[in-house]
Amino acid sequence: MLDPRHVLQALETKREEFASFQRRTLREQAETQEQLEHIGRSTLTEVLLRLSHEPWPGARPTQELDHYGSLTVPFEATFAHHQESRAWAKDKLLHRTTFAVDGSQLMPNKELSVPVAVVQIGWFLNPHQAGQPFEKQVRTQVLGPEELLSSGSEEKLFHDQHISLRRYEMEAQRLQEFCTLHAEQTPPPMGLFDGSLLISFAEVLKDFHRHAYLQAALSLLKTSQETKIPVLGYVDTSVARDVLRMMALFLGQEPSSSYEGLRDSDMLASLLPRWGDRTIAFALARPGILREYGEMSEGLGFCYLRTSMDRPPVRVEFPLWLVDDGILDDVLNLLRAEAIVGNGYPYALETADQAAWFAPQDRSRFANLLRRFLDQQDMPLQSSNKLQSKQRRRGAQTSPGPGR
Repeated sequence: MLDPRHVLQALETKREEFASFQRRTLREQAETQEQLEHIGRSTLTEVLLRLSHEPWPGARPTQELDHYGSLTVPFEATFAHHQESRAWAKDKLLHRTTFAVDGSQLMPNKELSVPVAVVQIGWFLNPHQAGQPFEKQVRTQVLGPEELLSSGSEEKLFHDQHISLRRYEMEAQRLQEFCTLHAEQTPPPMGLFDGSLLISFAEVLKDFHRHAYLQAALSLLKTSQETKIPVLGYVDTSVARDVLRMMALFLGQEPSSSYEGLRDSDMLASLLPRWGDRTIAFALARPGILREYGEMSEGLGFCYLRTSMDRPPVRVEFPLWLVDDGILDDVLNLLRAEAIVGNGYPYALETADQAAWFAPQDRSRFANLLRRFLDQQDMPLQSSNKLQSKQRRRGAQTSPGPGR
């Protein structure tokens, strides 16, 4: 149990460290302001020339730099009150299909004698059209002993990475199904993925899992391109430093030692003073696994979008064909509308998360279902003394006392 008194005492010992970090961050944010404006006043040719010595500069501006003459793309609409913003959102979403998918998982319980995991994805599809109902649904997959015992390293009985991979594959597959079903639909719908379209986390995985992630990610991007269905990766709290790396290289600095306490979202916040403002689109050029994206290694883009005035801007990733085809602004307006309906977070993603989410009690519910199923098959499920003790103790703590 967390003891607030001891935690506060421990935090007190770090007071100066926190204060120093905040001072440094504010100073670095002020220093980058002028440097960002310098880049924004440059032409695309000038920026690309300065970055030409580095094959992976983190990011490169797109043609939007010349088009807007700035790193900022102002949001043109203005709202006097919340009712006006909701009316705008309703108008933008009318007859436009939006889709979002998210996932959750129940990891194997080592205190049970049978290794088993559950992966579940949920999705929300809304045509925003009278007479066409929305679809809120889930898809569940059980990973049994054979798959789990053959998927891990020699050091682990079952591999957490394999379960996360299966969840990612299911989410990507469902998005591909959406793209295929709505291929060439006009006006185009929008698919939302909760997270980055760049699987940078897979760089440290073993070859089998890294290649499987790559296959799923590339298949999704190619399907989006072939069907002309926009798919956006929504990163609510981004720690990326791609624009910072680009800026350091543009200024002739060493990227690894420049502004270590900053993230792109912190630095770019000052460029987005109003709700709905966004940065120009950047081409993603991060060193690492992007090298393994083949023909798609130059096909991913991103921007930062202001969806809340009391939070840093969010990072939105997308295939660059949206910029080439001139539909990025239209698709981002759908995203803005979703954020309005969801009070700062896309409503479709929020609903997909609710559908997929496993509540804390679902772990014990699944254990009971598993025990019942195995009993019917004459395969008893054994649990450790530790688990039985926990269940007895926690059950006693939550049961009503005398006279209640």
